Amino acid sequence: MNNNRRSVWKVAIPFLSLLLLIVGVVIGIKSRNTITSHLSEGGQLKVFVSILPQKYFVERIGGEKVAVSVLVGPGQNPATYEPLPKQMAALTEANIYFRIGVPFEMVWIDKIQALNPQLLIVDTREGIKLRAMEGAHEHNEVEAGSEDHDHGSLTTKEVKDPHIWLDPLLVKIQAQTICRELSNIDPI
Repeated sequence: MNNNRRSVWKVAIPFLSLLLLIVGVVIGIKSRNTITSHLSEGGQLKVFVSILPQKYFVERIGGEKVAVSVLVGPGQNPATYEPLPKQMAALTEANIYFRIGVPFEMVWIDKIQALNPQLLIVDTREGIKLRAMEGAHEHNEVEAGSEDHDHGSLTTKEVKDPHIWLDPLLVKIQAQTICRELSNIDPI
């Protein structure tokens, strides 16, 4: 009887291992297909970016494999921008969104993610230390009664320069992030 149990386990363990391996592969393929399920007609990844310089970077890195759309067009202000309904509809079909830290993203990023839960949102500021803007400070009045109150003094907060697409060294870091994420989605 004891030998029968051992022989059953000798067969069952390899069978269960193989079954787990197959299930793992299927789940991996399905999760990759979830991201790539909304490819353009030409089989391209549908990519959204916030501003035009990003489009240039993504197109140079992704080549023919990406179809890039820009949210904030020429002459529009990234601080006060609101996506058009047509853009919001297109975002529901997008595969990846490269954010860069412009002000409108802070308000809209959660709404965009809610519209397309499978959308991969990548922050291209990853690995970049923002520099202080020379001569720029944000002034805030200190509340009366606080320990820092100095009879009408103001506090200054250093303003960080968000224009990371203008510095070639920072663009190199952004390009590495873009390349890595596009390769993760479509390694070919």
